[in-house]
Amino acid sequence: MDYDKLLMQMPERRPRSGADIGDLPQEAVIAMTYTPMQRQGSAKFEPGAALSRGTLYPGLELPLGNNYNVRPVRMTPLGELQALHFSITELSLYLDTHCSDREALALLRAYQKAYREKREEYVKRFGPLSKQDVVCSDSYDWIDDPWPWELGRRDI
Repeated sequence: MDYDKLLMQMPERRPRSGADIGDLPQEAVIAMTYTPMQRQGSAKFEPGAALSRGTLYPGLELPLGNNYNVRPVRMTPLGELQALHFSITELSLYLDTHCSDREALALLRAYQKAYREKREEYVKRFGPLSKQDVVCSDSYDWIDDPWPWELGRRDI
């Protein structure tokens, strides 16, 4: 008989929590975090800067030891789509906790509209970004367009 089965048969020895079977005391605090929260109406980076800095909100850009790790995003058509998608995600998360912020909601809708338009333009010019963008014709044309590495740097 294995140890776990034997342990479960002995009610007085049945573990009640992870601390009962580990080395930590029952009341040990594993970790405490503090997550800063942006205020309503907080300043916002433009989408390209937001993607480069990893946050839409300058107030949440908290570098470790004053070391800013900023990698500029090339504002190519694909870079613009990535920046808009990132900003839409950031605004959606913000609106989860600030659902009455009409300014943020208006900005979200503007970014969503810009994203749809730029994505449509991108797909027409460069081909599908995902299988949802495949235009069905007489054949399956997902692989008919050039692959990203087949395009010249100036094309993207």
